[in-house]
Order: sequence, then C-alpha cells, then structure tokens
Amino acid sequence: MIHHFTVFKSIKFFFLFCTLAFLSHVTFADPPYEVCSTRKVYANQSSFENNLSNLLLSLPSNVSTSISKFGNTSSGIGLDRAYGLYMCLDFVSNETCHKCVTNAISDVVKLCPQSEEAVVYEEFCQLRYSNKNFVGSLDVTDNIGKDNVQNISEPEKYESVVNKILNNLTKIASFNVSSNMYATGEVNFEDKTIYALVQCTRDLSDTNCSRCLLSAIGDIPDQTSSSAKQGRKNNSSKIWMITSIAVGVGLVIIIFICYLCFVRNKRIWQSNKISKDFPFFDLGSLCVATGNFSDSNMLGQGGFGPVYKGILSDGMEVAIKRLSTCSEQGSEEFINEVMLILKLQHKNLVKLLGFCVDGEEKLLVYEYLPNGSLDVVLFEQGAQLDWTKRVDIINGIARGILYLHEDSRLQIIHRDLKASNVLLDYDMNPKISDFGMARIFAGSEGEANTATIVGTYGYMAPEYAMEGIYSIKSDVFGFGVLLLEIITGKRNT
Repeated sequence: MIHHFTVFKSIKFFFLFCTLAFLSHVTFADPPYEVCSTRKVYANQSSFENNLSNLLLSLPSNVSTSISKFGNTSSGIGLDRAYGLYMCLDFVSNETCHKCVTNAISDVVKLCPQSEEAVVYEEFCQLRYSNKNFVGSLDVTDNIGKDNVQNISEPEKYESVVNKILNNLTKIASFNVSSNMYATGEVNFEDKTIYALVQCTRDLSDTNCSRCLLSAIGDIPDQTSSSAKQGRKNNSSKIWMITSIAVGVGLVIIIFICYLCFVRNKRIWQSNKISKDFPFFDLGSLCVATGNFSDSNMLGQGGFGPVYKGILSDGMEVAIKRLSTCSEQGSEEFINEVMLILKLQHKNLVKLLGFCVDGEEKLLVYEYLPNGSLDVVLFEQGAQLDWTKRVDIINGIARGILYLHEDSRLQIIHRDLKASNVLLDYDMNPKISDFGMARIFAGSEGEANTATIVGTYGYMAPEYAMEGIYSIKSDVFGFGVLLLEIITGKRNT
C-alpha cells in the first residue's frame, strides 16, 4: 500500500516488500502495485472463475456497509472456493475506501488475469484473493528490503529513534483494543520530524499483529552497515514500506509501515521443500556433528535444555542447544519466534546461526565460543581476571542489554541474565546467550504479566518471582546481581 506517493515528485525511499512464495511479478512504479501468481492460473469458465467473479462483485457492497474499513469474505464451496480480503488505511473516509477498493478490484482483474492468487496495493487500500483460506493466520518468515538512499548524518542514532517509535506504536496497535490495530506517532530527529504509521489486518490476533509488525521492523535494512546497501532477496507474505520524502529545502522524513500478513494454511516446515534461504539445519547433520548428542560433547545443561559442541561437515565449530519439550509452542510458532531472534545482531550477543525442527525435536545452532561461560572463569578461575578485564566484561554486558532493550528492532527482555548465560570469546569479550528464550517458552514480550516464570531464582526481581510481573527493570535487577558477582568474585547463593 502506498501513502501519498503521487503527491511528491522529489521522492527518495526504501521499500520493504514480501510476497507469497508462489508469487513472482512485482512492480515499483506509481500505484497500483500488483503481485500475481504466475504458476497457478485458473481455466476460463471454471467454477473458481465464477466464484471469484461473485466474490469481487460482492466486495464493494461490503465496503459500503463496513465502518472498520476492513473485511473478508468467500464465495463457493469445496476446492473451487474463492477467499478475499481488503483493508483501507484507517484514516481515510468510507467514501475514499469504497472508491479505492473498487479501483483495486478493477486493477487486479486487469493486472493479474487468470491468477488463482493475487494481491494489489492501491494508494489507500490493499486487496487480496486466493483459492486457499489465508484469513487469520500468520507467517513472519523471510522478507525483502530496499534501502533508504537518503543521507543520514548519524545513522546509529537515527536507527535507534526509528526503532523506539515503531516499537511503541506496535504495542499500541497490537494490544490497545480501541486502536483498531492502527497507530501513528511522530518524533523529532535533529532538524527533521519522523512520522510513523503501523497497521495490521483485523483478522489477526493481538499477539500475531505484534509479531507481524516486529518482524517488519526487524527487516528494515540496517542503515549502519554496508549490507544495508545491498538489499535482500527473498519472498514471503506481507508488505510494508518506509518512505523518506524531500519537500522543498526542508527534509521531512515520513515513515509508513502498512502491514498485511498472509499465510497459506499448510505445514511448511514439515515438508521436504525447505528454502535454501532459511538458516535451517537437518537433524541428521546435527546428530553427526555432535556424535549423536554424545555426553562427551555436552558443554552444559541450561534451563532450556542441554548444549552440545558440534563440528559441521565444513569443519565449523558450533554450539547446539537441544531444547526441552516443555515449550508450549507448536513448530510454526517456534519458527516464527526464531526468525525474529535471528534478526538480532550485536557484538555482545551470541550469534544464532540457525535452527532445526523435526517432529518433537527443536534445536538452535549458535556460534561456538571457546572460553566457555563467565561463571566458570569468574568462580573457578577468578585469578585470570584483573580489574581492567572485569570492567570490560561489565561494559560489554551492559551494551548487550541496552541493545536488547532500546536499540534493537525487536525489544527483548532476557529474564534470565546470569553469569552462566554470558559467554566469552577468544579475547575474553562477553556475549550474552539465551536471549529470546523467554519468547519461545513463555510467549510474546508484549505481555507484562505471565503465569510462566522463566529464569533463575536469585537473579529474579521480586515482582517477577512472586507475581510474574516483568519489564526491562527485571533485567536491570539481574544485571545488578551479576555486577556484584563480577566485582566480588563470589557466587550469589
């Protein structure tokens, strides 16, 4: 969906776009933008064609009677049933919404003739139809990004400001029942103003809306790295964009995220057609790498399961966490969360390389850090750490936590910050591990209260240990305990 693209001629933008895996044709001119299935087409005068025609004819009347500017419907029965969905930007009038959807119907027929599945994005609305029921489901796997070509004097500060406002709006859109899954905001940045808008389709649950938007935020190309200039290739099932518009001599940065999540109702990860773009490891290769999870290769036993050292076929050393079966999430939820966590990159975080899902088995593959965990070095080999190194470790942990709380695109509350969850590289630089595990085992970070306590007593804030109430302050408490341990060299008991 495009927001005022045709109003300004001097436009510079970066565009994040994801399509369904079966869709292939995308254009980036003035709206409309169409995404058409080129591999799945229907026959002339088929039952599906008749059902689709009836579906598209009924949508304008649905728009006229809807006050939500969103709707979904279907036509027909059985395998030839057609499913459709439309959504308008929340701020437009009903008249504008009706006109936009009417135009979208006309455009999708012309632009995607005989496509069984198609999406069209107009200036103020989007329309999608399919021969499969996609309503209410979620897929937040891989995305595509086009980077912002606008020069930014302080890209790290800019990215932090953008992430903060988008995370705040995500919470409002997802968990404020009066928001209609729509939120806007603005924030000053130097001599510029950043305007932001987020919106979900209302067939999604609040948690899935949050996951969708967090995934969108996480896939904004990093403006502080050279990789941001490369763009990213892939395919998926949603669309959003972020625009920077130059107006006269002043620069106004307008950020717009309009988000529609689609998914095909199938078990993607239990098929044998796993995309090479996904950081997926098969169970057999991990069994070989670890000697069939031999006890001799076990590095430790954490609260979420044992960790093994493994050597991949290319000789790369990795750490493989074999998750316990206490997670209440299904495979698709697990993968959605892991794909979000994979987007977190910082020098003081242990790098997650990939994952494996095979039946009940769920495994995470991390970089291998040879110096082990901080608790071993601190409490068993404390003489190795002089004061300079202890201060460096403290600063590194603080930077990692600050990134998770404030600077990352996906806000993470660790909930189990302790010495054994801080690993050390060759140069004794600290890296936080197990971040995001609370998401996998206990649900979305959008919650402020949970019945599932994840963490280690002694490092838990009292309100979390006793009442399940958590926030970034919970991690600050754990960091305080860890700080005392590093300074004194004595374990908290």
